[in-house]
Amino acid sequence: MTLNLRGRGLFVFSDPGGAKPLLALAKSLENSLDFCKIISDRIYPFFKDFNLVVSESALPAKIELQTAQPDFLFVGTSYTSDIELSYVKEANRLGITSFAFVDHWTSLKERFILNGELIYPTVILVVDIIAKNKALEAGIPEDIIEIFPNPYHNYIRNWEPVYTKNDFFLRLGLNIKEKKIITYAPDPLSNINGELEYGFDEISSTLTLCESIKSLNENYLFLLKLHPNQKNNKIQKSISSQIFILPNDVDTNSLIYYSDVIIGFFSNFLIEADLMHTPVLRYLIEGVKKDPFLDMNIGKIVNQNTLVQEIKLICL
Repeated sequence: MTLNLRGRGLFVFSDPGGAKPLLALAKSLENSLDFCKIISDRIYPFFKDFNLVVSESALPAKIELQTAQPDFLFVGTSYTSDIELSYVKEANRLGITSFAFVDHWTSLKERFILNGELIYPTVILVVDIIAKNKALEAGIPEDIIEIFPNPYHNYIRNWEPVYTKNDFFLRLGLNIKEKKIITYAPDPLSNINGELEYGFDEISSTLTLCESIKSLNENYLFLLKLHPNQKNNKIQKSISSQIFILPNDVDTNSLIYYSDVIIGFFSNFLIEADLMHTPVLRYLIEGVKKDPFLDMNIGKIVNQNTLVQEIKLICL
């Protein structure tokens, strides 16, 4: 689908999965729109990459919409915030066309429930036919679903780092020398009852991962990239001293670009790594109940018994 977005646009997001594609889209439209305002209730370090002004939400959706008078509203979908749905609900009341971009393949209908009320935008944009079929299975009306590939993916394909590899890691206080860089980026599944729904979460997986990598020597440097939605107190006890916890404001693109291996479950982080041609290992412990990436060609699936072997093969 090609969107014919013209006139005055208002973009609203919260979670990073929605922030990046909306910022990439807004960047591509900055010279064609008459007016563009971007609003978020969270601030991320990667905002600076796009050189766009992002305003922190301060006013209610009703007042923002009445003041901006947009021709269209474009929102992300977040489970940690109600900001997007509050704007969609008000846009529907005011008769403003609204688009909601879904950046993943999970909880497609649940993303549109606010305080028990189902709130659909004018159009729901999903990334591919797999997501569309999942949306239809969830009961979302077909006439409001359109396929719209993630705008951030075009941006990331052509991205190059500002700093050299050594400079990037020295800025983090790490002297990498001849080490192989292994970045572990788990999804915060405990936030959504991961053990029940998937058969594991980031806590149980981190415990088994730390046990598995004990056999690797000091030539391998393990880094932990926590998800912005991760509740740190839940995972801290699972992390061994063999893993260096990265600061929250680390530049994720440089991290992916300079890592030798990326390990995770099924987050957008892995898709971005794949687009940047960094090897991906999907760490799914034995007994996994559900895999949102099952039909996608993203990385190689490993478990606690095969992880180390695959790391060594990649890092030869």
